[in-house]
Amino acid sequence: MSYDKPNRQKYAFQYDAGNNGNEAWYVKGPKGKAGRLIDYGVEGITEAFTADAQISVGTASDVDAYGNEIAVAAQAIDTVLSLRTLYNPIADAAAFNALLLEPVLPKDTYVVLNLVDDSTTGIGTFFMIIDWAD
Repeated sequence: MSYDKPNRQKYAFQYDAGNNGNEAWYVKGPKGKAGRLIDYGVEGITEAFTADAQISVGTASDVDAYGNEIAVAAQAIDTVLSLRTLYNPIADAAAFNALLLEPVLPKDTYVVLNLVDDSTTGIGTFFMIIDWAD
C-alpha cells in the first residue's frame, strides 16, 4: 500500500451547540486500507461558539490519539479554523506537530472526530480530511 494516489476523503458533520452536548463522529476507512490524517477543524460557522469548545481526532478510548485539541471558541462567522489554517507544516513544524500527534491511521479501525463542547451557542461544520492508501 502506498499514498502515491491516495483516496482523499473529507468527513463533515453539522453541529448545533444549542441542541447538543459533547459529540463524537465515527468513521471507518475502506476495508484493509491504512490512512493518513491530513487536516481537521471547523468551517461554515453560522453562529459563534460562546464558550470553550475543542475538536480533536482519536479513538473511542483516546480522544486525541491522532490530533490534539484545537480550541474553537470565539471564531468569527464564516471562518475556517483547522490544523492547516493555524500552522504551516514546514514553516511552523514544531507547532504543527504538537497538534498532529500521530498522522498514521491503522487499517480497519474507527477514527473518531471528537467535540468537547461547554458552549450554549454555536453552529458549524466539523470536519476531518483523511488520505486512504491506494
